[in-house]
Amino acid sequence: MALGTTAVLATAQPGSAAARPHYVALGDSVAAGIGAGSLSRWQDDCWIDENRRVPNATKAYPRRVARALGAKLDFKAFCGANTGQVIAEQLGTLNDGTDLVTVQVGANNYGFTGVIKKCIAFSGGSLCNDAVAKVQRDFLNKLPRDLDKLYNRIRAKAGGARVLVVGYPKLLRQTRPLCNADGRMLLDTRRRINTAAHTLNDVTRIAAIAMDSSSSKPSRHSRATRYVTGPSGSMDSVFPRWSLSIPTPAVTRPTDG
Repeated sequence: MALGTTAVLATAQPGSAAARPHYVALGDSVAAGIGAGSLSRWQDDCWIDENRRVPNATKAYPRRVARALGAKLDFKAFCGANTGQVIAEQLGTLNDGTDLVTVQVGANNYGFTGVIKKCIAFSGGSLCNDAVAKVQRDFLNKLPRDLDKLYNRIRAKAGGARVLVVGYPKLLRQTRPLCNADGRMLLDTRRRINTAAHTLNDVTRIAAIAMDSSSSKPSRHSRATRYVTGPSGSMDSVFPRWSLSIPTPAVTRPTDG
């Protein structure tokens, strides 16, 4: 996904050739690249100690995008962030001169990471499946409000910027698991977790579409936004501001049972 993001943005450089574009990267551990590169003893946690967060990875996609564009990077994403923390702690360097914003957040709002850890510990089963379904309902019923609030704050602070809303990857292989933790989970559980990740991406897309349709402030950049969809690894062109240029997708809903 990081390579794909770099490829898309490198073909559409914002700003002028005379000045380095201002790029602000917002989001959570996926945006921060935790796990990209060599393993560290802190990789299973967001904190080194009570005062220090795990540093963002040297191979995280925002660094690679910035290099490809020759941009000045304000790398604000950090491990564990939810939408509220992005608003409170990551928007400080956005301004009218910002050319590019990437934002990848939402998975931490309702305990999805903790649920996945629970599913690994219990190898799936009804307790895990019920927890996944609850998170999925929260994505459907609560996340749109949280994303709307965040996107409105971004638009208010950097209304002329190109905004790239980044989706999440498919979390687990449904066949030939990548690691022992995946393999211990029942196939049905792996499918449910992947479906929840699809729901997260679907809701994020729809929130982006709504933001684009309500936008009245023109952008400095033509075709100002792209959306990177995580599970398929593909990239879809989007409306000039905030959303997809394909019809609104049907939301992936919780699996009954």
